[in-house]
Parts: sequence; C-alpha cells; structure tokens
Amino acid sequence: MGQDGNVFTAVDVIAGGPADQAGLRKGDRIVTIDGVKTAGLVLPDIRERLRRQAVGTKVTLTVEAGTGKKEIVITLRDLV
Repeated sequence: MGQDGNVFTAVDVIAGGPADQAGLRKGDRIVTIDGVKTAGLVLPDIRERLRRQAVGTKVTLTVEAGTGKKEIVITLRDLV
C-alpha cells in the first residue's frame, strides 16, 4: 500500500495472496477499511492496525477502481 496525500493505493498485490484472491488489484484506491475512511490517516497507522489483527480476521475494504467502487473482503494471514 502506498500513500500520496490522502489517497491510499494498492501498489503491489502478491499473486495468490489474500488481497489478490479477494479481488484487489494494483492501482486500486483504498477508500475505507472496515468502514473507517482512510482520508486523514497515515500509512504507518494503517499498517500497524492491520498487523494487530489476528490471523483469519476478515477486513472489508471499499476501493475505487476505474470509474466505480467495490467492496472486497480480505482474510488476513501470517506474513511469510
């Protein structure tokens, strides 16, 4: 995930990983995480918030891709 001002973007999606399986694509703009707007947040806080979640936790992202919005649900797993 990358940040440019108030915009968070998927910059790298691991093939076969949870985000890829959920439908997140490189370049998707992340608007909310579990209903919390990302505008005004900072990247280190978002990363820490996700790392504190237990393996198997489902996280709902609202993303903008192209001209539309979609919700995707990612099931967290351990980093290798």
